[in-house]
Amino acid sequence: MVRALRAICLWITVLLAACDSGGSTPSGRSGSGTVALRIRPNWDAADPRNLGLLRLRASSGHASLVLFKNGIYLRVLLTDNEGAQINLAVDLVVENWIAGESHSVAVTWNGAEIVLYIDARERLRAPYSGDLPPALGFDISEFAADADATLTDLLEDDRALDVSELSRFYEATVTPIPSLPAASPASPAHTVPSLTATPTPLQVAVPSNISIAGVASPTPTPTPTQQ
Repeated sequence: MVRALRAICLWITVLLAACDSGGSTPSGRSGSGTVALRIRPNWDAADPRNLGLLRLRASSGHASLVLFKNGIYLRVLLTDNEGAQINLAVDLVVENWIAGESHSVAVTWNGAEIVLYIDARERLRAPYSGDLPPALGFDISEFAADADATLTDLLEDDRALDVSELSRFYEATVTPIPSLPAASPASPAHTVPSLTATPTPLQVAVPSNISIAGVASPTPTPTPTQQ
């Protein structure tokens, strides 16, 4: 009888602890996701302009993801629900971006780290445990009207996709590089429909006082005046 009572008490204690914690990790700290898209720029890597590309944000809270071109760098600026920011950057000259060629860009997070992929190849990995929502929590999409690039095939997933999944996205969305033989008229090249979102002017202020993961900050370049 005593053993039975002890077992019941232990079961009640465990049940109460689970109820108190919600049976999961603390709220807001377990978000994970992937944001990926296809970019075909009308500019080469050495183009010195600062251009906004895409901003995703949550309708409630501070969380946002901004993709923009800062001189020769492609940057991803993530802001969590508490306002903390992390900035990832890759050198487009090193990546050899050429006007008219398509590329896939993907960002994944899992509550412990953030990874940036270019053409399904990992380029940066940074530890990060900020209060980010799942990808579908970014329910407002804004495309820059002055991006001077074509942005298509926006993908949002509430999982941190692995490299094999991102490789399939890359193969399905990015057209062959110009060095490959052109498709014959009888076998037209695959075309990817553009998103139907209405372009929205996107103001991108390049932060000067936040940590940069991956590369040193470049020499600031003037930001074009938005009309």
